[in-house]
Amino acid sequence: MADKELENEIRDCVMDCLIHGAHAPSFDGENEALFLQVTEEMEVQPVLYAGLLEKNQESLWPASVVKRFKEANRSRFVGFELRAQEIERVLTLLQKSGVDCLLLKGIPFSFTIYRRPHHRTSSDTDILINAAFLPLVSEKMLALGYEETPDLMFGTVSQQKQFCRTGLGGMEHVFEFHVEANNRHLLVPFGFEYFESRCDRVRIGKHSFRVPKIPEAFVLASLHRVGHLEHDRRFLWFYDLLLLSKRMSDSDWSSVVSLAETAACRAIVASEIQELKRIVPGSIPQGASAWADAWYQNRSEASSYYLKEGRDRRKDLLVGIRSLPTVKLRVKALLLFVFPRPDYMRAQFDDSRSLPLLSLYLKRWLKIFGNRD
Repeated sequence: MADKELENEIRDCVMDCLIHGAHAPSFDGENEALFLQVTEEMEVQPVLYAGLLEKNQESLWPASVVKRFKEANRSRFVGFELRAQEIERVLTLLQKSGVDCLLLKGIPFSFTIYRRPHHRTSSDTDILINAAFLPLVSEKMLALGYEETPDLMFGTVSQQKQFCRTGLGGMEHVFEFHVEANNRHLLVPFGFEYFESRCDRVRIGKHSFRVPKIPEAFVLASLHRVGHLEHDRRFLWFYDLLLLSKRMSDSDWSSVVSLAETAACRAIVASEIQELKRIVPGSIPQGASAWADAWYQNRSEASSYYLKEGRDRRKDLLVGIRSLPTVKLRVKALLLFVFPRPDYMRAQFDDSRSLPLLSLYLKRWLKIFGNRD
């Protein structure tokens, strides 16, 4: 069996385990390494480990697989505990400073839809704030020892700021502050004020923090997954949608449809619902299913661009620039694209300190116009 064919079979097996409960894989020893590789790439080893323990199937799985799952689970648990402590520290300080925050994407899912918080990996912490708080946030994050990651075109195409710090045990902590809940261009934006009356709360340590309600979380997860290029999409982003769908009532699905229409992302949300229907038949209520059937592959919305094949980062950037409301902003964005700020240029190249700035710009232009990745 070809490796690609076997890899797809393993992925189907893993999906079946996640949906119906962990059961011992039917692969012989020669394919064990590929099974471990695939489950590691899918980031589901701790989830599968919890499932086989729950069903008392530990003795039915290969000992080497169980050992690797156990190690991954322990490592993920320790890492998540460190991350959660830092999230609590940062958000508590920001709230005491008067900054209203809303946690987005992976971290809220860790505490709301996964069996154990550490089962949901997350490389960064996404936080929605009002744009007016950005200067204060920058001040407080720098005071905490964070460094701001230079952004190519913040304020034009980009609407988020990122801060990084290396903490205990060499663990990197990354916070991204957003001023819009959906960062995808061609979509109707909605900011923090939308969630004043549409949020839940989760407890992290001794404090509780705002998170989106399940319907909003489903729509945002759909936008996040489809907004990424095909090869960038992580399996857990789809698993998020699957777990969210299991918790949704008919009224929740109605809210999803309403928000998708308001945010002009019907085709995107419908495509994700169709994928859920394909993987788990009968999982979507009739009304939402019929709505998805009507909008699936519909190309009348500008947002359907994100469903096209052959997208790349350069095309996404140009689409973002073209979507800006004025010619002045488009020209500014194009200039920033070709002539980024020096701090951004210095952060892009490992040898930046030994080269003059002009040389860095030449390297960038060769990469852009020479079509070299």
